[in-house]
Amino acid sequence: MSTRAYPDELLKDVCYAIESHVGEHDPKTKTAKILQDADTLDRFGYFRILLFGKTSDLSDLESLKEEIHSFLEYLERLERGDFGSVWTRTAEARVAQYVSTYRTVYNGVLEEIESTRLT
Repeated sequence: MSTRAYPDELLKDVCYAIESHVGEHDPKTKTAKILQDADTLDRFGYFRILLFGKTSDLSDLESLKEEIHSFLEYLERLERGDFGSVWTRTAEARVAQYVSTYRTVYNGVLEEIESTRLT
């Protein structure tokens, strides 16, 4: 009998998931796929929108526009699958929700920037 708290197969599965969660385009286990999805979802969320505003130079509108356009291009690449797949229906739905929200927010910011005149 093993003195470990967890079975060897579970430990191997978790270790593989950790090792492969970034950069492997076709993970071999369900656990690895779930961890990849969690990692992808961690890049998004409403809190990340706040962080973007906090870390961006909001006084430099031209640079801000460039950052936003760059991020909107990233969203397009994400939707095309350029960074690999999401594996679960939950992650797929959540990514779609986040992409829609980000587009709405950032396109709204771009509209406000275009109508802003600094004097």
